[in-house]
Amino acid sequence: MAGSPRWKTVLFDLDGTLINTIPLIVATFHRTFEHFGVQAPDDEVMKSWIGLTLEDTFRPVAGEDAADEWVAVYRKFNQEMHDDAVAPFPGVDQVLADLEAAGCTVGVVTAKLPEMARRGLRVCGLPELSPLVGNGDVERHKPAPDPVLKALELVGVEPTGGPGGAVYVGDAPTDIQAGNAAGVDTVGVTWGAATREQIDAAHPGQVATSMAELHKILLPGG
Repeated sequence: MAGSPRWKTVLFDLDGTLINTIPLIVATFHRTFEHFGVQAPDDEVMKSWIGLTLEDTFRPVAGEDAADEWVAVYRKFNQEMHDDAVAPFPGVDQVLADLEAAGCTVGVVTAKLPEMARRGLRVCGLPELSPLVGNGDVERHKPAPDPVLKALELVGVEPTGGPGGAVYVGDAPTDIQAGNAAGVDTVGVTWGAATREQIDAAHPGQVATSMAELHKILLPGG
């Protein structure tokens, strides 16, 4: 049973929230650092970058002048490995289907390029959600509120939480920070890149530790 939606507009982060791209992202970081002959940091450090744009990630590492080259190399490696290395998190298809059946607007706000976000959804057999706001669609990205606000603007929804309002669901502190800054409700999930402690430190409205728990938060009584 789908249940009644707590929010009419539900926006999701993509990587680490809807689809499991974490191993792919970490492997791509390793290949990129190896390509440039630079020692890669620990995996946990690289996981903490997930949620930022690649430009914001590589600028402190490579410097302003070389950041674009690092981004291009990363994207080349990532696209080569992508389709064989991504999968939906178990149960996410049912959550999306029940939200749609309940009449919710369901969208994606991600730091990756829109075309790669759509590719990830397609490869994972998930619907092409709309609105979809990605890298390049706004000037400032997460943790700034701009991408969340842009998604709401595209569907004509005011940036408010509460019953009938909007919520942003994500696995990274930057997701929670962006949603809070935008004035919508936030739900952190613990199956992605960040630890529970990192999620809690960003002050989400609620935290889901399983897909079933997320379903109950989004669709009470379902």
